[in-house]
Amino acid sequence: MAFLQHSMPSKPNIAFLFFAIVCTLNSSGQTKFESFVWKSDETVSYNYYLKKPVSKSQNKPLVVYLHGSGERGSDIEKVFINSPIGYLERQYPDCYILAPQCPNNQYWNAEALTKLVEFVLAKNAINKQQIFLIGVSMGAWASWNILINNPDLFTAAATISGFVDRIPMLEFQKLANTPIYMYHGTDDNVVPYWYSETLYQKLKQVNSTVKLHSEPNVGHGGWDTLFQNNEFYSWLLNQKKHK
Repeated sequence: MAFLQHSMPSKPNIAFLFFAIVCTLNSSGQTKFESFVWKSDETVSYNYYLKKPVSKSQNKPLVVYLHGSGERGSDIEKVFINSPIGYLERQYPDCYILAPQCPNNQYWNAEALTKLVEFVLAKNAINKQQIFLIGVSMGAWASWNILINNPDLFTAAATISGFVDRIPMLEFQKLANTPIYMYHGTDDNVVPYWYSETLYQKLKQVNSTVKLHSEPNVGHGGWDTLFQNNEFYSWLLNQKKHK
């Protein structure tokens, strides 16, 4: 799979420039989205869906969802495919949901995604003690890189069928205080189960909250069932950052 060869870009030395452009519903009734542009030594642009809570009487949790390679493109509706968004909207209406879309023929840029999350945090009434990350496949790969580079940003995370780069494998100690739920099918022939199992064995040495859900006889997928299971969300959204 192509993204297995993609490594996270080196940290740029020049100043960042980033901004958001608000876009409204068009006449066809498509989902409202906004655009975010981040500039360093390259320009990264993401359309993103941001669902806001029903009540804004106090700061609310934020769930960030990163899709896999199959949902890349310019049609924001694709971020809903194989995602937890619909279930979260129904069962947890009082939380923010941020779902960016990676453009065609690109891979997630972990630094740009971090800047997007920081932008959304600055502009909305979000409880910074309740920021949760869910990544699937290519999104899980990006999640590991974001977590390693920003170990204090997220309250808890779930990585699903994800490849793991060399740096997270080596610097896993940075995640000692982050509750993490890992899901992977044991028969995955796209992103081998070995990645999750190996990192889990490392993490559990330093992190008592890490969980690995191994799904026997399941290939690259199976998250549809996971995303309909309220026990998964209950575990994730009730986690607290460990000191």
